Amino acid sequence: MKSASPTRKRRGFTLIELLVVIGIILLLLAILLPVVSQVRTRAYQATTQSQMSRIMAACQSYFHDFNSYPGPVANVYLKGASGGADPKAPLAVAGQITSSENLVLGLLGMLTPATTLGGRPTFVPLPTAPHDVLSLNPLHPQSYHYIDYVADELDSGKSNSLDFMTKVNPTDSSVPEFVDRFPDHAPILYVRANVGNPGVASADDKTQYDYQALSPYGCSVLLSDGTSKQFPFDQTYFTSMSAFVIGTPTLADAVATPFSDWNGANGKNDGFFQNPNISGSARGKDGFVLISAGVDRTYGTHDDIIVTP
Repeated sequence: MKSASPTRKRRGFTLIELLVVIGIILLLLAILLPVVSQVRTRAYQATTQSQMSRIMAACQSYFHDFNSYPGPVANVYLKGASGGADPKAPLAVAGQITSSENLVLGLLGMLTPATTLGGRPTFVPLPTAPHDVLSLNPLHPQSYHYIDYVADELDSGKSNSLDFMTKVNPTDSSVPEFVDRFPDHAPILYVRANVGNPGVASADDKTQYDYQALSPYGCSVLLSDGTSKQFPFDQTYFTSMSAFVIGTPTLADAVATPFSDWNGANGKNDGFFQNPNISGSARGKDGFVLISAGVDRTYGTHDDIIVTP
């Protein structure tokens, strides 16, 4: 009788082999993770750029109908401007409307006409309000459609959602603003030109764009020593950024220079409102400027996404 062959002993992986396999996996992860992160970042940039292009196209359609760019509140009565409270401000709005919120009111409506002659319209937030812009002229009760309502593209209104930028309580009103497509949504800033004023810089400082329209918002500026400094968008922010010397850990050596002179000193960009191709000229002459904070989530740096007509 033939004896059964002895059972072969199954050989497992040695410790060295396991370590080699784990090392290869870790190496591949180290290579792939930055690539995946870069792809995601480019996707956020592309979708934000596309969103801002849609908003720009809607603004152009609005201009075709009204010969002005969107926003029912006059520039002088916006938050940060010099005109103070708007005597015809919409009812049911908590706080003073900002320029970015004015854009939303212009493109998505949210205002019902006044019930009496010379009265004020009433703010009704979406999705309760119609998705079209209602004419506030009682003699021409018409509605216009400029851009589709997408809930995720709007901030919820006056809330703590802007705190990551300002590190202080936001001073925007209860009207929402468009936010970009990065995971930590930041407002898409909108500034409408003061048509007829000179370009970026002039002797009497009457410029096409009033940077104070950005004052309700702010950002956290990363310094060279790894710390950050929080600024609201006011004269302090812009004068500090204009004199900021790359490589120094503080902004204490900032020189108080007018915002109109902020022209790219020390490697910073050409400013929100400077035309990058025509020296001394305004970006979006007689138009408007849309601004996203970009990848670094800091306004006023080279990666800002800026769209103009």
